Amino acid sequence: MTRVRQLSPRRGVSALELLIVSAIIMILVGLTAGAVLRYTDVQHERNTRLTLQKLDRLYNQQRSAALEAADKEKIPDPIRATAGNDQAARILYKMYCLQREFPMSLAEAQNPGPGMQPVPSFQSLQGKGLSPDKESAALMYISLGLNRSGTRVNLDTALSTREVLTDAQTGVKYLADDWGYPIQFYRWPTDNPQFNPGNINASNPQALLTLDAVFVSPGRNGRLGLDLKTAASDGSSASFDNVDSLSLRQR
Repeated sequence: MTRVRQLSPRRGVSALELLIVSAIIMILVGLTAGAVLRYTDVQHERNTRLTLQKLDRLYNQQRSAALEAADKEKIPDPIRATAGNDQAARILYKMYCLQREFPMSLAEAQNPGPGMQPVPSFQSLQGKGLSPDKESAALMYISLGLNRSGTRVNLDTALSTREVLTDAQTGVKYLADDWGYPIQFYRWPTDNPQFNPGNINASNPQALLTLDAVFVSPGRNGRLGLDLKTAASDGSSASFDNVDSLSLRQR
């Protein structure tokens, strides 16, 4: 006689088991997403560091060319009258030349110094209505591409499409970090001890010529934490996050 084995009915999955499995899946997804975000952030920081170093090199090439030209140019009479003697006049003129060639704002570009004419290329930004941070980044983009004493940089090959963005509303190109935020340029960051450890006074033209300019990225959260004119800390947490912690600057 053949015995027939009775199969017991399949037990269903309990609600508790479903909750446990769902919780495990959510934890794994969270861990994976966190790892991806951290990896992406590290890549953004690495790329931004490289961009800042590249801009620093390009700027120093153009700065040297601008100062070389300033040594040969005629000093405007208003500057000579203010300085009092030829040596002081030449130093003062060099300071104003750097302000003319590497302005941080359109206001500076339009008023470079006593008896000096603005650089025509910067006037293309007139009336565009750019935000101050984009204005600074756009001015530096134009400045780095100017021909100075035979020194000219082809920005189309020197910088990538991630380092130069175009403002959607105005069509103006500007320098950007890897997060897509405008990079800020500080010609003489006298009011920030991080950038001015020697405490150089802004009223000393000769000393200003020895102070290194800096390029700063707002970092991952897009908050610069620095005054756009003086580089002084605004006292916010962004000052620490983006300048001290990430050190997204060359130097």
